Amino acid sequence: MADRVYVAQVLSLLSSMTPSALMAMIFIINVGVAYDVTADPRLLAVDVAGSIFNVWRIAAVLVLRGLAS
Repeated sequence: MADRVYVAQVLSLLSSMTPSALMAMIFIINVGVAYDVTADPRLLAVDVAGSIFNVWRIAAVLVLRGLAS
């Protein structure tokens, strides 16, 4: 029973991940454009950190999905 609940939760997480990842990518692109305009190194740091976090988040969901199936 608990395994079925776990699988359902992971699949639910994956389905909600796509819009979230899309919004995060739009944010990263916007920060990159702002960096191009201002050349502020803090914006570059935010852009790099956001990219790393987004990739890590998607990878974690894919790993959990693999464990659930």
